[in-house]
Amino acid sequence: MQTVDRTCVVIGDAVRETRTALAAALRRNGYEVVEAGDGAEILDYVGDRVDDPAPVVVIADSRMPVLTGLHVLASLRNMSSVRVIVTAPFDDHRTHLLARRLGAAAMFDKPLDVDRLCAAIDGIAYAQSAISAGLRS
Repeated sequence: MQTVDRTCVVIGDAVRETRTALAAALRRNGYEVVEAGDGAEILDYVGDRVDDPAPVVVIADSRMPVLTGLHVLASLRNMSSVRVIVTAPFDDHRTHLLARRLGAAAMFDKPLDVDRLCAAIDGIAYAQSAISAGLRS
């Protein structure tokens, strides 16, 4: 799988085993990965990268403690270099609707299909890189 250079994927999930397994799978596919146990950790990490133009894709679980994936999405939706993928338990229609309204880049049910997730990340990162390149020229 080919990835967009320097794309950072931030995984936010309260369940350590889930987060660690997904991080390992994404690293095997060539991504730089950062793990966060809750939404506040995600916002702290992204805030520290505010001057870095490299695309950031956040994968945020809808049921994280402190700040849910939807809270993270609402907080980051105006940052041009950051896109958020929200994950939710299978068949959670309410969360899908809210995520779409808040501008989620994608929405995935758990358990996650890593190949589909990687394809979504690549598409999002490619679009973000193209937008950034257009803004710089």
